[in-house]
Amino acid sequence: MKNTVLELSKKFWDGMLHSDEEAMRAVADKDCYFVHIGGNADLEKEIGAFTQNIFQPTDITIHPSYLETVK
Repeated sequence: MKNTVLELSKKFWDGMLHSDEEAMRAVADKDCYFVHIGGNADLEKEIGAFTQNIFQPTDITIHPSYLETVK
C-alpha cells in the first residue's frame, strides 16, 4: 500500500507540474480536498489553479518519501 500511495502522489505532482488536468483527474478522488497553508480547495479549484495558470510551477522535486501506516 505504501508504494501505491507514493506512486499516486508522484503522478499527481507530475500532473500539476505540467498543468495536465487529465493526469490529475486520473489519480485524484472526485471528492478529495486539498489543504494548503494559504487556503483550501476542492478538486475543481485545485485543478483550475494549474490549468488557468494561477500557479505556474517551474520545477517540482520529490524528495525521498516516508509513509507510515497508523492503526
